[in-house]
Amino acid sequence: MNKNYLTAVVLAGGAGTRIRSITDKQKVMVEINNRPFITYILDFLKVAGFQQTIICTGYKPKEVLNVLGDDYHGMHLEYSAENKPLGTAGAVINSLKKIDSENILVLNGDSLCDVDINNFVEFYINKSYMPSIVCTWRDDLTRYGNILFNPDKRITSFQEKSGEDKSGWINAGLYLMKRDSLNSFPRDKKISIEYDVFPKLINKGLFAFLHKGKFIDIGTPESFLEAASFLKDF
Repeated sequence: MNKNYLTAVVLAGGAGTRIRSITDKQKVMVEINNRPFITYILDFLKVAGFQQTIICTGYKPKEVLNVLGDDYHGMHLEYSAENKPLGTAGAVINSLKKIDSENILVLNGDSLCDVDINNFVEFYINKSYMPSIVCTWRDDLTRYGNILFNPDKRITSFQEKSGEDKSGWINAGLYLMKRDSLNSFPRDKKISIEYDVFPKLINKGLFAFLHKGKFIDIGTPESFLEAASFLKDF
């Protein structure tokens, strides 16, 4: 992956309050099968061809830096630290000063999906570089919101999780966008990609890349306990 064309940004600032009953570690550094969860994400990026990754840190930043350092099996790591909680979009905006590429791939640090990045990039290019979200199918939406889109895969709305027993497409936590998609948002403010950025981008064009594959998040005690089995053969 040409680092001048596309840079990966991993959101690793969350405190993991929902799994605090299981661990007090920084969420992405929680060990699953005797290795930090974030290393599965870095392996995923390394295989996809990334030579550089920016890690956005907030809660316990030294815990991440001290373990990973600045090199992961030949992939250069840089860190973008928050002095105060900035939210998912705020963290990305804060990291832009370290990024030279015009396009960025944003990944949630507490989830993993086996999507083919090259296919996702091709979709993004075919949609004229409009912001795009990997969406994965869930048979049970009890824990998730639902994403609706038209036949062209242009997203029309985001439905909040309702606790209903139904299926649908959810946000898998991988996004492609041009860096200038974030130009209109203030810096050094707490801003959410999901609740502040995406709703404003819908009118300009926001697309869903559909992927029926493996997906896991470690955000709740239930999903965290499922992760060891899920990641065993990942």
